[in-house]
Amino acid sequence: MNQTQKIRPKAVNIELPETITTAELTQHSQDILSHFGLDAPSLLNIYSCRLEDALIESVQKMKMWRELYEEQALELSAARDLNALRQQLIKEEADATS
Repeated sequence: MNQTQKIRPKAVNIELPETITTAELTQHSQDILSHFGLDAPSLLNIYSCRLEDALIESVQKMKMWRELYEEQALELSAARDLNALRQQLIKEEADATS
């Protein structure tokens, strides 16, 4: 089970009433609705889904860049080793001709 599955709440199937009076809401909920409007839960859900998608995309890009970096680091190390061997051969040839 991955981290995401551990923190997701289970779905609850309940029937919502057709109407809710503001007296049934807490003062805090009333304040939120009056400030943000009735679409606040929907907008927050859309925002959180987009945020989650952006985070997933960022993590995927980070993994891709890390793999690319590791490949480049290996190539650079191999190039350095090859250069060191070339320098050693040049020095040996110079020593042999002197």
